[in-house]
Amino acid sequence: MIRRRSLLQAGAATAALPRVALAQSKPEKLVFVGDNGPWHWCLVEEVAPAFEKQHGIKVDFTLLPIDALSARLKAELNSGSSGIDVIQWTATYAGWLAQHMEDHDKLLASSASRHPDFDWDDFLPPIRDMASYQGKLLGIPYRVTASILNYQKQLLADVGFDKAPENWEEFQAALIATTKAGAPTRYGLGIWGRQGPADRWRVLPIPAWQRRSLFRSEDL
Repeated sequence: MIRRRSLLQAGAATAALPRVALAQSKPEKLVFVGDNGPWHWCLVEEVAPAFEKQHGIKVDFTLLPIDALSARLKAELNSGSSGIDVIQWTATYAGWLAQHMEDHDKLLASSASRHPDFDWDDFLPPIRDMASYQGKLLGIPYRVTASILNYQKQLLADVGFDKAPENWEEFQAALIATTKAGAPTRYGLGIWGRQGPADRWRVLPIPAWQRRSLFRSEDL
């Protein structure tokens, strides 16, 4: 069980605390492992120095590409290593990560008196759900990315659609129609390039049976 509660006392609610952290009342340092997105530099250059100045505890950062981050966490946490204190993770990790994580509801309750201005109800319910797995709160959300569908109105009109798709069936039909119309040089859908699992991130919200049919080659 984790006893490094001093991180919560500093109000740093950007990631999650693994169960394997060593029990110490005041460690010399905290090891933070997360991805290498540019938004982390505020932690490295601003939050961590301020935290160290206030508490005398250094924060040691390891920031990795998505694939390397997943591999590092799985290797260390599954081996029972106590070398990581704080991790930054994404919702798709929740299933395999849950067994390694402290129950953050209990951590929040234990620190509530020190942070009367923190209110878990300030987070929208879907965001709270993203940080939980089977009823267990695994971390505190610090950033949520919303995907937005951009479309070319004229291209849809050219293949018989007078508005943007409003459900997955309409999305599939528009995708197939615009891909056929644009063949062989233009596809009906463009998704981010690869970092980590690439387009899997964009189609995860689609029910499994629709994912299987969305990109059927025989329809194109």
